[in-house]
Amino acid sequence: RIEKDLKKNPALDVSSPRKKLDYIDVSEYCPLLTYNWDIFENFFRNKQRTDMHFANLQDFRNSEMHTRDKSDVTQKLGEAAVTWIHSVIK
Repeated sequence: RIEKDLKKNPALDVSSPRKKLDYIDVSEYCPLLTYNWDIFENFFRNKQRTDMHFANLQDFRNSEMHTRDKSDVTQKLGEAAVTWIHSVIK
């Protein structure tokens, strides 16, 4: 995606790792965290719980963005995931 946007806008600044993060999808968060767990472990502490919350976030996001009906459970688990992730990263 970065290459595609750079073709449209050569002046686009994606020089820092932080700016590159703007180009990843929710579905890529968990693999990124898992691959770099040694970096993120101090923040998230529990890998299984982290995986669970990011999976719930992805289910919630997909149903929202693709205008699918979602169950009350998906809604609440998604909201809980957002709350949990926010509490970790703030």
